[in-house]
Amino acid sequence: MKRFLSRRAFWTAIVVLLIAGGFVARLKYRQNSRETFLRQNPNIILERELIVSDFLEDNIPSGTLRWLGFDGIVGVKLESGEQLAQLVDLFDVSHVREVQLQNGTVSDDALEAFAEMPSLENLWLDGMPVTDAAIPILAKIKGLKRLSLCGTNVTGTGLVQFRDGYTPEEINVDLRLDKEETWQAILQLPELKRFGGAWMQNSESRTEERLLRIDEQLSLEYSPFLPLTFSDAGMQKLELTPDLRGLRVKSNASNPVTDVGLKNIEKLNSLRVLYLEEIDLTDEGMASLNNLPALEHLAINKPIRPESITSAGWKHLSKSKDLKHLSIIGCHLDAETIEVISSFHNLNYLTLQECEMSEGAVIDLSAFPKLNILHFENMTLTDQQIKSACITPSIATTLSIKECNFDWVNLVDSATAQTYTHLSFSRLTVTADQLKSLSRMSGLNFLDLAGCQISKEGYAILGKFKMLPRLRLSDTNITDDEIPLLAGIPTLMHLGLGGTEITDASMVQLAGMPTLTSINLANTKVTDEGVRILLEQAKGMRSTSANPPLPSLPPAVATNLGKLTYLDLTGTAITDQSIPHLRELMMFRAQGVILADTQITDAGLKEFVGMRRCGLLDLSGTAITKESVPVLEDLPLFHIRLKGTGIDPDDVSRLYRRHPSEIGAIGTRWIEF
Repeated sequence: MKRFLSRRAFWTAIVVLLIAGGFVARLKYRQNSRETFLRQNPNIILERELIVSDFLEDNIPSGTLRWLGFDGIVGVKLESGEQLAQLVDLFDVSHVREVQLQNGTVSDDALEAFAEMPSLENLWLDGMPVTDAAIPILAKIKGLKRLSLCGTNVTGTGLVQFRDGYTPEEINVDLRLDKEETWQAILQLPELKRFGGAWMQNSESRTEERLLRIDEQLSLEYSPFLPLTFSDAGMQKLELTPDLRGLRVKSNASNPVTDVGLKNIEKLNSLRVLYLEEIDLTDEGMASLNNLPALEHLAINKPIRPESITSAGWKHLSKSKDLKHLSIIGCHLDAETIEVISSFHNLNYLTLQECEMSEGAVIDLSAFPKLNILHFENMTLTDQQIKSACITPSIATTLSIKECNFDWVNLVDSATAQTYTHLSFSRLTVTADQLKSLSRMSGLNFLDLAGCQISKEGYAILGKFKMLPRLRLSDTNITDDEIPLLAGIPTLMHLGLGGTEITDASMVQLAGMPTLTSINLANTKVTDEGVRILLEQAKGMRSTSANPPLPSLPPAVATNLGKLTYLDLTGTAITDQSIPHLRELMMFRAQGVILADTQITDAGLKEFVGMRRCGLLDLSGTAITKESVPVLEDLPLFHIRLKGTGIDPDDVSRLYRRHPSEIGAIGTRWIEF
C-alpha cells in the first residue's frame, strides 16, 4: 500500500510538473510572440498604464506593480485590420480606452475586434476606407464616447444606423457628407451630444429651417449650425434641446427675435455660452437671462433698440454667479448700468465696444475683484474713465484700447502704478514721451501697438525696454531704418511686423536678435531673397549656390535663429524658391509656417518632403491643386489650412490620416478647408 502511494505521488508530481512546464512554456511562447509582433510592426504604439486599486498604488512601488503584471494597455495606434486582429489575439485589450487606426487600410468586418475592448471610449478611423456597413458594428460598442470618421466612406444616411444600437456622445465627420442627409441623421439620434469636425466649416446658409424640423427631444450640447439665423418661431424649438451648452442667436433681418422668443432659453439650464446678435431685446427680455444658472460667457451684440436695455435689465443677470466673460457691443451705458455690472464679482473678462458711455459712467476696477482683462474698442473715453481704468488698484493684467478717443496723458501718468502685463493700443498716435513712461512698467511682457503712428524717437525708446517678450507693430509706420533700434530689447521673443514697409534689408538685423522665436512678416515687401538671408543665417549657413554671398555676421549671431518656430509670410512675394529654406526652418520642429496668398505651387511644395514635424502649415489662397495631396499626406503636420486652393473635399479626405512620426498624439488632423 505504501509503495502504491509513493508511485501515485511520483506520477502526480510528474503530471503537475508537466502542466506547470506547459503553462510556463505557453507564457514564454506568448511573450516571444508579442515581442516578435511588436518588433515586426514598429509603427504600432501601445500606451500602458497601471491598472490597480488606489490602495496598492499608494503603498507599493510602481515598478513592483508592473513586474507583478498590473501594467495594462489603455491606448493603441496601428494601421490595419490584420494588426488589430493579431493585437487582440496576443494581448489583453480589456482595458483599452483609445484606439486610432492610421495610414493604412481596414475592412468593415475587421472592426468586429472591438468587441474584445469593453472599456473603449475613443475611436479614430480617420482616412480609413470603412463604409456604412461599419456602423452596425460600431453601434455595438456600449461605452463609446467619441468617434471620428473624417475621410472615411461613411455617409450621412449610414449614420442613422446608430439608432439601432448605442450612439457615441460625439461624432466627427468631414465636408464630403451631404448636409441634408446628415441633418436627417442627427434628428434621429436623440443620444448624440456633439457633432462636428470639418463638416462644420461649410458656409452654407445656417437658417432655422433645419431647426424647425426637430420633433423629438435631442441631447445636443452644441448646435451643429452655429450661428443660426433665428426668428421667434425657431426659438420655440429650443425646448427640444434642453442640454445645449453653447448657442449663438442672430436675428432674421425681416423677422427678428424678440423678448417673446428669448423666453424659450429659460429652460436651458446647462447653457454656458450665449451670443445674442442684433435681436430686438429690452429689459423684459433680459429677465429671461435670469434663469440660466450655468451661464459663463455672454455677448450682447448691437441690439436693435439699445436704449431699451437699462440698468433694470442688467440687474436680471445678478443670479448668474458663474458669469466670467461679458461682451457688450453697441449698447448705451450710464453710471447706474456700470454700477450694476460692477456687482458681477466673478467677471474675468469685460469688453465694451461701440458703446455710448455717459460722462458719469466710470469703471471702478476695485469693484471687480477677479477682472483680468479690460477691453475698450471704438469708443470715446473721458479723462476720468481712463484714470479709473488705470489708477484703481486691481489684479487686472490686460488693458486693451482700440480705436478710441482719449487723452494719452491720463493713461501714461497712471500706468506705472498699475499691475498690467499686457497693453494694447490700436490706431493711435504714440509719442516718445508716452513710450518712455510705459518703459517704467517692469511687469510689462506684451505691448500691442498695431496701427499706431510712432516717431523714430519712439522706436528708439522701444529699443530700450528691458523686459518686453512680445511686441506687435503690425500696420504701423515702421521701416527698415527703425528695425536696428529694436535690437536693444534683450528679451524679445515674438515680433509682429505684418502690413508694414519692411523689406529684405531688415532680415540681417532680425537674424541677429538672439531671443527671437516668432516673426510675423505678413503683407510686407519681403521676397525670396529675404527668406534666404533670414533662414540661412538662422542655421549659420553660407550659400554655396550662384546667389550672392550673404552679409557677414558674427558666429554667435549666425546661430541665433536656430530657435525660430513661427514665421508668417502671408501675402508676400515669395515663390517656390523659398521652400528649401523654409524646409530647413521646419527641421527645428516649427510651430507654424504661414504661406497664405503667396506664389507657392505644387512643384515647390514637393521640396517640403522629408521635413520634421510642424504644427501648422497654411497654404490658403495659393495655386496648389490635388497634385499636392500625396505630398501633404506624407508631411508630419498637425494642422493644415487649404481655403481657396484647388483642392476639393474628396481630395482632402486622405489628409485626415496622421503621419507615422506623430507618435505623441492621438486624434484627428485639423484640416481647414
